[in-house]
Amino acid sequence: AMLDEKMRWIDGTKVKAGSPGLIYSPMLPGPSRGDNDVESAPLVQAKIDYHSLETTMKPTLVKPAAGTSSLPASLPSSTPGTPTPLNRPDLKNRVLLKHAPPKYCVKGRKFELNTLCRVFLGRTGTNIYMAFLSLYIFGALWAYTAVFAAALSARFPIPYGGEEKSADYSYVIYAMVFGCVVVPLSCMELHEQVVVQVCLSVCRFIMLFLMLGTGADCAAGLDSGGEEDGFDPAPLFRVEGLHKMLPVVVFATIYHHSIPGLSHPVANKKKLGGIFFSTTAFTGVAYCFIGVVLGRAFGKGIEQSSNLNWKDYGVGWDDGAWWAKAVSLYIVCFPALDVISAFPLNAITLGNNMLSAFYGRKIHEVENNRCIRIQFRLLASIPPIILAILVRELGTITDYAGTTGFILTFTFPALLFLYSRKEAGKRHFALDTYYSSYASRPLLAYGICGFGVGMLLYVVVLEILGM
Repeated sequence: AMLDEKMRWIDGTKVKAGSPGLIYSPMLPGPSRGDNDVESAPLVQAKIDYHSLETTMKPTLVKPAAGTSSLPASLPSSTPGTPTPLNRPDLKNRVLLKHAPPKYCVKGRKFELNTLCRVFLGRTGTNIYMAFLSLYIFGALWAYTAVFAAALSARFPIPYGGEEKSADYSYVIYAMVFGCVVVPLSCMELHEQVVVQVCLSVCRFIMLFLMLGTGADCAAGLDSGGEEDGFDPAPLFRVEGLHKMLPVVVFATIYHHSIPGLSHPVANKKKLGGIFFSTTAFTGVAYCFIGVVLGRAFGKGIEQSSNLNWKDYGVGWDDGAWWAKAVSLYIVCFPALDVISAFPLNAITLGNNMLSAFYGRKIHEVENNRCIRIQFRLLASIPPIILAILVRELGTITDYAGTTGFILTFTFPALLFLYSRKEAGKRHFALDTYYSSYASRPLLAYGICGFGVGMLLYVVVLEILGM
């Protein structure tokens, strides 16, 4: 619907001898440029290729009833005073060759969610989205900085005064070191970080298996083997803690706002549906295993950043247990390195959306200006590091950041689906895309949208009552 001006009506007889009437297609591609981007391809009537439009449906002949027209309102002929193709004398008894609308697939152009909100939800919707997005990503970047500084200060404290002063000093130093690394990375593009991101993804799998495999041994080594020794088991389910758990779950699994940026470097865009489905499924299963296994092992004595429970793993063992010390070092320190990759992904997303919100309709005039992009990336990446030095409680940070995530994860994707589908119907575009599935139903979208708003109100009210 954003590319309405690309719609064309042409005389079918000029394309193929004997073709009846007019041929309509939302997009008529010209010569291939190698990137399969039909959105901006010029119209060349002599070389029309419908195979690139991702549709297997055959064209049908349609004879409109007298005095009626099914033409999109956006056609030039719909201007008052201009004869439409159906009432032009020279086309009075012609038949329309109606091609089925294509099932659209993501192409080479990238549209940030901020841009989609501006098109389908208007200025008010865009402002609300940007407010929630800014709060969430600032909280996420804030949390990443706290994780890095807390992990390294616990494992490698810098001697300075007493133990408490040393821990405080170490935290500030490591937070500043973290900023010196991630801020320049945030000014780079995603395709320039592919090797780093892939390597760190492999390391995440290794850490997952190590934590699950050594969790029981680590808990036993902390002298918490029985309730009489101070071990306080955590219940498997507690309704009173639901409003604390839900924001953390959302915070851990949300990536919806980054989908345009994550999709852009993928070569085969047809695989995006499977990629994101498998990502969501795997992370859900992995987090469930981590929560249950470590919760049972450490009980209520588990650290807010659970990897810190391994800081003394292997201490006091015989010298032959070098592998235990290596595991301890890896589990404690890897999250600190891992957030180095996560921080730029979120900072880039926030910077791009801030840039788009600031320039509005002129975004395409400046989006390729690297100096301007860097200014917004700096604005997105520097303040959270300063905040992390001032407030260091990871649980507090994730509570507030996760609460805003309900709207970003559930409400806005559903709203965009509903409004874009409505607009597509008005303009006679296809209502399904290449990625449509059993979940692409308006009724389900209404339910998800309401669920997001309801969960936000539920968590906020219980947090206020808890205070």
